[in-house]
Amino acid sequence: MTRPAFAFFKAFLRAKMPLTMRGLWMLHVAGMLALLPREVRVQYEAPRWVPTGRATRTAIRIMLRVMNVLYPMFPAIRSGRRRLDELERARGRSGSALHPAS
Repeated sequence: MTRPAFAFFKAFLRAKMPLTMRGLWMLHVAGMLALLPREVRVQYEAPRWVPTGRATRTAIRIMLRVMNVLYPMFPAIRSGRRRLDELERARGRSGSALHPAS
């Protein structure tokens, strides 16, 4: 493992999140740890209380897909996506890189 990879790992784990974002942040932390090989988690001294393994990867994949379906229901998300599309069209891009079809 490289020093920059380890630095990113630690920065990701120590990120200061507002209370309202901690659930989403924890989902990403669990996803990151579930993707890392066991040897890397041991070497990086990753938290052991975060579940890993096939069941965790499957649960995270399902939760992220559900979020993709439910998020457009929130007016702030729809507004943000429209604004992103406007900005990308102004820059000469077609469609958003963050959401393939909306």
